[in-house]
Amino acid sequence: MNSKGLSNDETSIRFSVKTLSKATHSYKIKPPLIKKSRIGRESWAINFAVGCTHGCRFCYVDAIHKKHPRRGLEGLVKRPWGDYFAIPSNIIEAIVRTPWHRWRNKLVYMSTTHDPYLPQLYRISRIIVERALRAGIKLYIMTRSQLVLRDIDILKRYRENVRVGVSIATSSETLSRIIEPRVPSPSKRLQVLRELKNHGIKTEALLAPILPPNKYRPDVYRDLVKLAEKLSEIGVDKVHGESLHPRGKNMEYLAKALGESISVRGWDYRAEAIFYRVMNEYGLRGEWYAERY
Repeated sequence: MNSKGLSNDETSIRFSVKTLSKATHSYKIKPPLIKKSRIGRESWAINFAVGCTHGCRFCYVDAIHKKHPRRGLEGLVKRPWGDYFAIPSNIIEAIVRTPWHRWRNKLVYMSTTHDPYLPQLYRISRIIVERALRAGIKLYIMTRSQLVLRDIDILKRYRENVRVGVSIATSSETLSRIIEPRVPSPSKRLQVLRELKNHGIKTEALLAPILPPNKYRPDVYRDLVKLAEKLSEIGVDKVHGESLHPRGKNMEYLAKALGESISVRGWDYRAEAIFYRVMNEYGLRGEWYAERY
């Protein structure tokens, strides 16, 4: 440790962040790193980037950044989703100045506005994960990336306080390539869940978003059955379901990618019914995140 409480690895990352900031964009983040979350009444979240290089066509976070841009990033976030990305130039200082123990035994999500395991963020994520778990925080990691497997050593050490949720929108490799082209295939994400479970880490699958029928995946029930078969075999601890939420330009992005417009009118109710039918058929513990529109 140096005089500022940084390990040699963290000092190295400081310089990596400076280099990355020059290649992308940067902003200042105000400590603490943990902020109140809107997901639940008593929950918190760690977000340490603006934008997400996954660029999934259905993501509604883009609408949040465009409506509430961070100071200095107003011009940047006007770009299409997936084409902008910024990290805090003071991320290491924010990590050091966060009193992690204050959230001991609290549920903290990582992350709710970007994937915490983007290639640009991996080394930073590892430090945050270790500090949070070492402080006794109940960490819920949400990702679409295989890079979470690089932290299995830490996750195993603190397995009582960590859950990893892996998002999978469909079992269809074709549909996946169209709506989430920069993330690992559905089969690779299922393998992530399998490896985590094999190491005794609590796992959850997030089937989100479940799109309405379209020409690339007309039968939603069969799609979910294929996923449920694998999830049941893996033995995931819980499955969450969520339909497509229209926000900002995501419906426009999807229509362009699919080559057709899809309607979400009444879809949340129908998707929920299909979801619970499949969960019951395969004996999976399911929970639906409803959004009525």
